[in-house]
Amino acid sequence: MLIGVIPFLLLAVFLRHKLPDYTMLLPTSNTFKRIRKGKPVFWRRELVSILRIIALVLIIIAASRPQIGSGEEKTITEGVDIVLCLDVSGSMLAEDFKPNRLEAAKDVVKEFVREMEGNRLGLVAFAGKSFTQCPLTTDYHIIEQLIAELDTETIPINGTAIGDAIGNAINKFVDEKAKSKLIILLTDGENNTGIDPEIISKVAFDKGIRIYTIGVGTIGGAPVPYIDPLGQKRYYHQGTQLMKTHLDEESLQKIASLTRGRYFRATDNTSLRQIYQEIAQLEKHKIETREFTVYNELYKYFLIPGLCFLVLEMFLFTGRFRRII
Repeated sequence: MLIGVIPFLLLAVFLRHKLPDYTMLLPTSNTFKRIRKGKPVFWRRELVSILRIIALVLIIIAASRPQIGSGEEKTITEGVDIVLCLDVSGSMLAEDFKPNRLEAAKDVVKEFVREMEGNRLGLVAFAGKSFTQCPLTTDYHIIEQLIAELDTETIPINGTAIGDAIGNAINKFVDEKAKSKLIILLTDGENNTGIDPEIISKVAFDKGIRIYTIGVGTIGGAPVPYIDPLGQKRYYHQGTQLMKTHLDEESLQKIASLTRGRYFRATDNTSLRQIYQEIAQLEKHKIETREFTVYNELYKYFLIPGLCFLVLEMFLFTGRFRRII
């Protein structure tokens, strides 16, 4: 609206030149000196008016707050809030998966993350305690990086705290309006420390969170290797008997049942990959996301020159230059 004033200002300058000036001027000695020396007078007088008009035009444009790149785009995608809980206890080094359970799980989970565009993902690692690796985010690159960094030293506390992991994951769902909330818990053991998984699973159900549990390991379990002080690979023994992992399938099935989720059993790399692919297909919900583009204010590019022209005009009007116009 302010920009519409500009044509009227320019018209005022034009009419000022065309209309006769009825102002009576009395000659002075300076006037006769300028005439004798042939100095042009008109352009100097009008220069002050032109500078004033330019300054005013620029300030008016600045006041209208011109912007570039502003806007809002709404997109509809399909997705769900998912927290990935991954067992990093020492038993995950068992080699019935290639190269071992933990590395196989990390590879498959990273593939799962790449396919989850439109979802918000979080990451919780657990062994004897649970630890939040990443809250819910759509930054899939950082999720993949954090998964790649996981190992059995991430949480140097022995044990399998499944209940703690579920409780930690529940706390990640801060958005009460999320259309679907899901925990995917992968483990190869049984809960032996921390919160009772069945009790905390009921809390998850009350909050509208479903839990998909994945048990990994061959039927009958597998030996767990370790590296001795001489750098040799050895396996844990109890007396003369080779120790093997034990998966508590009944508990994992109960957790899934209490939250209206599902239980899956993975016995090798291929079946583990198929499980995550199936979960990806099961969890499709339409959600609305908003993407805002960054915009820049342009007023300063007009205001600063406008003020400069205004200061220059004031200087010419009040300084030594005024005495010769």
